[in-house]
Amino acid sequence: MGRVNEIPHERHDMKCPAHSAVGPEYFDDGDRDDAAAIAAELVNTFASYDIQLSGIGLQQVCDRCTVMDDAYVISLGVLRLDEAREVIVKLKDMTDEFSKLHDHLMALTDSKGPNEPQA
Repeated sequence: MGRVNEIPHERHDMKCPAHSAVGPEYFDDGDRDDAAAIAAELVNTFASYDIQLSGIGLQQVCDRCTVMDDAYVISLGVLRLDEAREVIVKLKDMTDEFSKLHDHLMALTDSKGPNEPQA
């Protein structure tokens, strides 16, 4: 399974309070924590489909360089063509399975007929 990497980037939003002491929580980055949790969930979801993306990582967004609202973005890395084909095949196979299950459930529902109110 790929690992979640952070690409270092300069922080532009760190401002030290004028006359108060800071603790370790001053350096906590809730946005990064949220982005890392989402990236980990994405990796785990892909893994549940047997899809490994080795180049997945987090990038801090530079507020001077872009107008994006997000503090971090998830980079899925680079896929070679054969890797992309493998991902496509796996996703299409799963889509076919879901479609078959859906059709089967719909057939079961239709065979029972519509529910008629009892008088």
